[in-house]
Order: sequence, then C-alpha cells, then structure tokens
Amino acid sequence: MESFLSAILGELISRSMNFIINKWSKPLTLDMEESIQGALLQAQVIIEEAMGRHITNQAMLLQLGMLRDAMHRGYYTLDAFSFRNNYERHMTN
Repeated sequence: MESFLSAILGELISRSMNFIINKWSKPLTLDMEESIQGALLQAQVIIEEAMGRHITNQAMLLQLGMLRDAMHRGYYTLDAFSFRNNYERHMTN
C-alpha cells in the first residue's frame, strides 16, 4: 500500500513539475529571442556607422568584417530558432 501511494505521489509531483517548467519556459524563450534581436540590431547600427566613416585602417576593417559576419550568423540563427518554435507550435495545435 505504501509503495502504491509513493508511486502515485511521485507521478503527481513529476507531472506538476513538468507543468510548471513548461509554463514558465515559454516566456523565457520569447524574452531571450527579443534580447538577441536587440543585440543584433545594436551590432547592425554599429557596423553601419563604421561603414559610413570610410575607415582606412586595415586591422579595423578586418575586425569590422568579422563583426559583420558574426551579425549575419546571429540573424540566421535567430531566424532558425524562430522558425523552429513556430513550427513546433503549429504541429502541437
């Protein structure tokens, strides 16, 4: 009898924890997505301003190119992340 109650109580606690984790993890991913999008937008503004200044220092141009490449990879990753979330949401409904 005790093992039966223990199993039921364990299952109830497990399901409750899964419910709470699922409920609170969704807004966190949306907040993280907005934060990443803001950081990418800030990087884009920095790159555009630097390109407008006609920089001649080759080392600075190399760093600017690396920042631009990282920004493009970030946008690609953000798009893939958003697509996956929307696809999973569509498939569950």
